[in-house]
Amino acid sequence: MTVCTLVAGGDVVWRVAAIGELIGRLNNPSASTAILFEGVHTGTDDLNKSCPAADLHILTIAPECPCCSDGLVMQVSLNRLLHRRPANLIVGLADLVHLSHLQTFLCSAPYARLLSLAPLVLHDK
Repeated sequence: MTVCTLVAGGDVVWRVAAIGELIGRLNNPSASTAILFEGVHTGTDDLNKSCPAADLHILTIAPECPCCSDGLVMQVSLNRLLHRRPANLIVGLADLVHLSHLQTFLCSAPYARLLSLAPLVLHDK
């Protein structure tokens, strides 16, 4: 089962730093980790530099909520990442607006049998 952590809020710099820190705290930081960024990000190089031992697979999608427009982009992206059977999945959300909808989405079929949701990492502002 893939451990899924949602990192939400703040600006892109904060999210990239929070994800890098999270990868460093994993039980096995060299295990494969899939990262799905919602919205524009520029942190791929920073993550690869700060986590050189990590096996990272990074995708970026346009800002979209899984409850909007059937979440097709989110589903396709998640399916592509989960096909690799990563040990960890980190989803970086641009804001907190649709957080509860995404949690519900990830706890529904087929993701409920593939993912174990970890505690949220939220920007405090």
